[in-house]
Amino acid sequence: MQAHGMLFLSKTPPIAKPAANGEFGLTLFVVDRIGVHQVEPWALIWSGPTAEKFWKANQTALRPGCALSVKAQRMRAHAKNRAVPEIQ
Repeated sequence: MQAHGMLFLSKTPPIAKPAANGEFGLTLFVVDRIGVHQVEPWALIWSGPTAEKFWKANQTALRPGCALSVKAQRMRAHAKNRAVPEIQ
């Protein structure tokens, strides 16, 4: 599945750390503004060297409300035991 759209960082700070296998992982907590009074929270999980490069270049600018233009390929949605969809 592929998708492209505008998402906004939530108040929850991003998580940037290596996984158990040593690969860098970045989790961004965002909202999709579906309508004037409707938002949908998401957790975006991105791993690998491109995620680490993005984090190093942009971490100071990633503040709550920051708009992100997201283009995803081969994305998967998971919702097990979570209140929000997890998009990988």
